[in-house]
Amino acid sequence: MPSQSAGALPHVGVVELNPHWPRPFVFTEVALCLRDQLLAAGFEAEHLVNEIDPDGVSIVFVPTDQWRSALSHLDPARTVLFNMEQLGSDSPWSREGYAQRLAGWTVADYHTANVEFLRQTNGPGQRAHEIPLVPGSSVVFARELDQLPSVDVLFFGTPNPRRERIFDELRAAGLSVEIVSGAYGWELTPALQRARLVLHVHHYETCLFPVARMLQPVAAGVPVVCETSACPALNDWAGSGIVFAHYPRLAATCTELLAQPARQLEGVRRNLRHARRIDTATPLRALIAEIGGC
Repeated sequence: MPSQSAGALPHVGVVELNPHWPRPFVFTEVALCLRDQLLAAGFEAEHLVNEIDPDGVSIVFVPTDQWRSALSHLDPARTVLFNMEQLGSDSPWSREGYAQRLAGWTVADYHTANVEFLRQTNGPGQRAHEIPLVPGSSVVFARELDQLPSVDVLFFGTPNPRRERIFDELRAAGLSVEIVSGAYGWELTPALQRARLVLHVHHYETCLFPVARMLQPVAAGVPVVCETSACPALNDWAGSGIVFAHYPRLAATCTELLAQPARQLEGVRRNLRHARRIDTATPLRALIAEIGGC
């Protein structure tokens, strides 16, 4: 790699730890979107899978099963760990000292609440930056519909009793429901093409806005109903075209939206406009400056 000239922005590797590559995995979409945001901010950036550029800055998405072993090969002076977990929740990743292990690293995070949790846990010396993630063209994996939507409501994620109660309400209302687990990136795309709308129901009591789950549906133009969420300060989707509803109203909200095609179309348009308005360059430059990269 050519040496970096004085004043030049550094090369940034957006690193996805993916034991299933070349199949997509949990961080494929966020890595692609972050790479695009870095490019738009003027950085040289590339999406790397299971490798580190030793001469550049690395942003590594965590946690995954192999993240602890990966840390031993990373230089904290040239590495940002991008946390995608809901800290303070009952997630298995939030236990066993995960947040404490992030002390001593520069951390990027998708949500204000996580940044505050890290500073409360590890002290004011914790280097933590909120970084908005926004949908982009790189997560539109199919340009034309192969078929007309045939499923009323798509949920992708892990079912649990809280979520299944909503699925039962939807079916009782006469709606068809598809549940997809373990599909990411382009492997999720066929289900999105079948869906008239996407529904998100929170798993954890923290109720953080699930930006990673919104990237592909919003970019692909699929209407979204989401349980009322705590939105991050720099990436607040409350005024977008996503239809938010409290838990008891989720099934009814899906039914109402499906009966209003014009409202669906307007919501899709508002989502795309909203994504374009979010400032991602300013926080990204501050993040890279933290580790001496600009």
